[in-house]
Amino acid sequence: MRSFRTLIFMPLLLIFLQPAFADDAMERGAELFKNCAACHSLNPGSNRTGPSLYNIVGQKAGQMEGYRYSNAMREQAEDGLVWTEENLHTFIEKPRRLIRMTKMAYPGLEDEADRAAVIEYLKAHGE
Repeated sequence: MRSFRTLIFMPLLLIFLQPAFADDAMERGAELFKNCAACHSLNPGSNRTGPSLYNIVGQKAGQMEGYRYSNAMREQAEDGLVWTEENLHTFIEKPRRLIRMTKMAYPGLEDEADRAAVIEYLKAHGE
């Protein structure tokens, strides 16, 4: 009988706790994004040292109007690079692993959960 209750109530518990986990990831993502904010904005069309990251998730690489991308990024864009969550994970972990000659000086973020939190935060800042 006990395992039956667990079978019924565990999924319900997870459903109710999921928003709390999402809130924690969003808060962590906001905190971690402060490092990114030195060079990137989340406002549409507001480029800094790096391009605006507004609505970046799911977008083709190298498309932010008014930003001068490196030749390496332009080549990747021409080859069809899209900022999927998977590609963002790779890039945020070690930018030069995905785009060898990127001009982004950021060394990378090793922790997978931290990268996921940043990506969730980026997803919240788009259309």
